[in-house]
Amino acid sequence: MVGKIIHVCILSVLAVPRVSASFPAGIINKSTNVTKKLINKCGIDKSRTPDVGDGEVYIEEYPWFGVLVYPLKGELTSSPVILITKQLVLGAAIEIANLPKIDFRARSKVILGHNCTGPRIKVRDYTYHPDFLKSTFSSLVLIQLDVGVLRQDLRPICPPPDRIHKPHFYAVSLPEDCMSSKINVYKMTYVDNKECKTFYRRSGLDIQSVWPKYTVCAKALGGGECLWQSGVFLVVKQDGRWMLVGFGVHGPGCESPARFLDYGMYHQWVRTNIERIGTPAITRVAPNEIIMRRRMSNVQRFGPCDPEEKIVEIYTDHTAIMPEVPKPRTAIYNFTILARYEYSCIVFRGDQDGKVQPTIHLKRLCLATRPSCYQFSTLQIDFEVHMKYFGKVEYHVNVYGEPLRVLDTKRMNVFSNLNEIRPNISATYTIYKY
Repeated sequence: MVGKIIHVCILSVLAVPRVSASFPAGIINKSTNVTKKLINKCGIDKSRTPDVGDGEVYIEEYPWFGVLVYPLKGELTSSPVILITKQLVLGAAIEIANLPKIDFRARSKVILGHNCTGPRIKVRDYTYHPDFLKSTFSSLVLIQLDVGVLRQDLRPICPPPDRIHKPHFYAVSLPEDCMSSKINVYKMTYVDNKECKTFYRRSGLDIQSVWPKYTVCAKALGGGECLWQSGVFLVVKQDGRWMLVGFGVHGPGCESPARFLDYGMYHQWVRTNIERIGTPAITRVAPNEIIMRRRMSNVQRFGPCDPEEKIVEIYTDHTAIMPEVPKPRTAIYNFTILARYEYSCIVFRGDQDGKVQPTIHLKRLCLATRPSCYQFSTLQIDFEVHMKYFGKVEYHVNVYGEPLRVLDTKRMNVFSNLNEIRPNISATYTIYKY
C-alpha cells in the first residue's frame, strides 16, 4: 500500500431555489422568497419607451446581451452570450469549444451591454452542459465571470416566468461585427414541433446531431428568409421585465422555423452549478484514469484537463509495482484534501503491460458520523484510490493548480475606500449645539 497526502479545502455554498420551465405553455417557476429577491433586480431594460417593435435597437438598452471576444490570428473573434446571474453568462458550447484552450481564460473577455469598445470582464472558468458532444453539438456552455473588483453595474435577464398571460415573444440577434451597437429584434410566433420537424426534413437539414435535446421552434412575423448564427435569443417581456425562454441554434431564421434550446429545461442545470461551486468535481475518463478538480470559488468542470489547467504542476508521484507472480491484486493509495491549494486538475492514472488495463476507483474514507460522510463542506476530506491490477503496474498522480492566495485585509480596505462612490455634497451644515 502506498500513501500520499494532498491538500485542498472545501467550501460550503448556499443553495439556490429550484426554477424550471417549458415553452410555450405551462412555464413553471417554483419561486421562493430568495428567488423573488433575485428577480427583483433582473430584466429591467434601459429603453425610454415601454413599447417593443421589430427592427434595430441599441445593445446599450439591454445590459444582459453581450459577446465573448478572443484574439485569434490577428483578429478579434466574438460569440454571443447572455447574462443570467451576476457572474454567469450562457453561450453556444460549440463556438467556445472551437477556441484554443491554451490561454482561453487569460485572453478571452466578456463585454455586456456595449459593443466591443465597452468595458471588458475577465473569464474565471467555464463548463459545458453534459449533453454536449454526447448526444448533440447544439448545447450550452456556462461561463463564470471574474467580478471580484468589478465596478460595472451588471443586470441579468430574468429566468422563465411562472405563467404566461398574453405573451409577446421576440428573437434578438446580435450583429456579426461586434463593433456595431445595433441589434435586431423580431416579433415571433410559436411553431408546432411536428411542423418544425417537417420543415427541416423537407429542407434536408434534419441532422440529428444538430438538434438540441430540448427544442422549441418559433418563426418571425417578418424579415423574409435569413440564416441565423448560434446565439439568437428567444425572450418574452412580461410585467415590464424581460425573461429568457430559448437559446438559438445555427440554421434557418426570420420567417422560417428557427430552433431554440428550451431554456426552461436547462435552468435546473444552471442552478445545480451554482449550488456546487467550491465542491470537488470527479470525472472518469477511462477505467484506468480519474480526474478530480477542486477550486474554492469556481463552477465545477468535468472531462479531460485542458492545457491552461496544466500550466503549473505542484505535485507529482510515480509508483511502480512489480510482483513476482502475476495474479489479481488491489493497491490502495490514500490522500487527503485540506485548505492550502486551489486544484485545477488532479490526474490519477494506472498503466499495465498487456491489453488489459487496471481499473481505478475513488472511495470516500469517513470515520465521522454518517451524515457528514455524504457532504463536502468539511475542511478535511479523506479519499482512497483503489487500483485493481494483475501483473506489473505503474501508478501516476499529477496535481496541477496554484497556492491559495489570502487577501490582505488592510490593503483591501484601502482599495475599497479609494474606489467607493461618495455622494455629491454641495453644501456644509453646522452641527446643532445644545
